[in-house]
Amino acid sequence: MAHYCVYFFDRDGHSIKVTDVIVKNDVYAILAARSLLGADDIEIWEHDRKVAEIAGLKDDGKLGVRDLQFWGYA
Repeated sequence: MAHYCVYFFDRDGHSIKVTDVIVKNDVYAILAARSLLGADDIEIWEHDRKVAEIAGLKDDGKLGVRDLQFWGYA
């Protein structure tokens, strides 16, 4: 199991919250983070390695095509 931190950012780019996630790998970390997703943008980190960025939900509650940036798989 690996330890990940999910950072939440407000519309001005300020970090407003962090949540710890302990899961099997990057894919599960992204799935866990997406389940926490609201209007705030998030970044997923494993120690000092950025795993992904996900833009917050739009007004219609959907993700856009380029709203997930993935930095690789561990």
